[in-house]
Amino acid sequence: PKMCFNGAKTYQLHWFPNHEEHFSYTAPFVYWQGKLIGFVNKDHGPTSDSDRMIFRLSPEGNRDDYYVHFNRKDGFNSGTKEHGDRVLIVTKDDDSDVYGESRLVKNLSANQGYDIPNFGTKGTLSITVNSISLTNGGKS
Repeated sequence: PKMCFNGAKTYQLHWFPNHEEHFSYTAPFVYWQGKLIGFVNKDHGPTSDSDRMIFRLSPEGNRDDYYVHFNRKDGFNSGTKEHGDRVLIVTKDDDSDVYGESRLVKNLSANQGYDIPNFGTKGTLSITVNSISLTNGGKS
């Protein structure tokens, strides 16, 4: 079937370096608002400087990183078997650039969210999906 790697594996391979964003707990302020573009819609590209395809979130301590991406079920990912057209949050063991097991933490649809507790000195990091569009290049 036609399927993509998840966000952690795609980040590890750096297939979309211009569309990645890394937030660490050491950042003075972690905030982003924009469109999350599905990997299969890369040719449609970002419509603004804030649009991204994948996020890496690094919490404080020796905890796994979190990766957030939009699992657009279309084109070369049309055969995805789980959580198509949803925003996925996965964790991955070890450093972002080396092999490690990844695990699905949460799949989100429109008007849903997920909190990463104890992200750093600022406390909880909240991820919210306001909407999902399957038109206009498959953005959420």
